Amino acid sequence: MREEGMRTVLMKGGLGFAAILGAMLGPAIARAEGTSCTDPTIIVPDGRITASTIPPGQTFYFKVSSRVGSSYSAEFHNTLGPGSQTPGTLIVYSDAGCTVSITPASTSSVDPGDDNGVRVAFTATTAQSRFALDNTAGSPITYSFSVSDTTMFSRSRRTASRSTPTARRAPTRRPWRQCVTRQGPRGSPTTDLRVRSWRRPRSPTSRSPRRRISSRSSSCPSAS
Repeated sequence: MREEGMRTVLMKGGLGFAAILGAMLGPAIARAEGTSCTDPTIIVPDGRITASTIPPGQTFYFKVSSRVGSSYSAEFHNTLGPGSQTPGTLIVYSDAGCTVSITPASTSSVDPGDDNGVRVAFTATTAQSRFALDNTAGSPITYSFSVSDTTMFSRSRRTASRSTPTARRAPTRRPWRQCVTRQGPRGSPTTDLRVRSWRRPRSPTSRSPRRRISSRSSSCPSAS
């Protein structure tokens, strides 16, 4: 009896662990979508996939908090149905009352193509975008949905500290001086003062090398 009890406890524990692992690794499951425009299902546009089932003749509504001018991609995919059966008719709205519809670009055929899904891309014109999915089939459809923010930022949108090039310090016109001691004609040492001046580059960010514009020699001051 004790062994059978322990076996039962281990089996229940294994099943519980398997259920938790499946929930962590598998897509999220929606328990009940919004059935009206004023009470939609909230979607976070981060690409996460949520699975659910839409009954026949039912319309589900979804909402995404969007940024004006940003690009988004929405996909509603029939996960278990036969070929070329989408989960329903998709309409995209730009207002809270689902009265102003927009015409998104269909990307279902863009590689990788989705014959069993509806994938659209659009640019948000308001702070919220809503979707209406209408199942016109005569049977329930198991499907998944996701929305992604696909906005691509250019280098001009970087912060000023990174986009503004740092000007290099321009060289000064201070001459370079050097005293050189050489052997004279009769073996006596002779010390000369050589002065060289340098021209600045054309601009602070120019990569052209500095050029010597003058060079002369004179006597070095005597050491005190």
